[in-house]
Amino acid sequence: MSRSPFGARRRMAGVATAALLSLGLLTACGSESSDTDASSASSSQKSEKSEKSEKSEKNDKGNSNLSSRAEGGETNFMQGDALSNSTFQFSVDGGTESLAEVAALNVDQPTEQEFPSNKLIPGQQSSGTVTVVRGAEQSQQFTDLVNGGTQPQTASLSVLDHTGAVKKQYTLQEPRVVKVDNPQTGNAQTVTLHFTSLSVG
Repeated sequence: MSRSPFGARRRMAGVATAALLSLGLLTACGSESSDTDASSASSSQKSEKSEKSEKSEKNDKGNSNLSSRAEGGETNFMQGDALSNSTFQFSVDGGTESLAEVAALNVDQPTEQEFPSNKLIPGQQSSGTVTVVRGAEQSQQFTDLVNGGTQPQTASLSVLDHTGAVKKQYTLQEPRVVKVDNPQTGNAQTVTLHFTSLSVG
């Protein structure tokens, strides 16, 4: 039985078409995989950039917060006195002792309205509080005040320069102890005093 040349040609065309389709599918799959990998890499890079940006913003905020605290940390004391670069002494009832630290000196200062401009101006300073950390050598007079054994009319907080000379002195009227924190070890007792008025000399 003779085979038709047309049937052979059709079979060959079918085989060729199938081969082309197969190659086309493989090519399409390879392109799709490549596109997926590129998209994944691009997405990963964007994610890394986003994370770095967020970390950078957080660090900037942290630095900003730290800068704000440093700038405003000493405003509760008195202008011109650097807490870390000065030596302090506390005197009461004739006894004087060197302090390890003056943590804060806060003075209440109300505002008053000025007429006829209606501007708010600082009023007269009134009462306030001071927090100090006692050193290793403690005077009996200050200890008596802490224990409530005495109620002095005044006490003074002196700021000394590097030679030990008094460069400024704060006089506390009617100092009274309102809080005491005793350390578990050592002598670094923290004492907060309330006073009715403050004068600077």
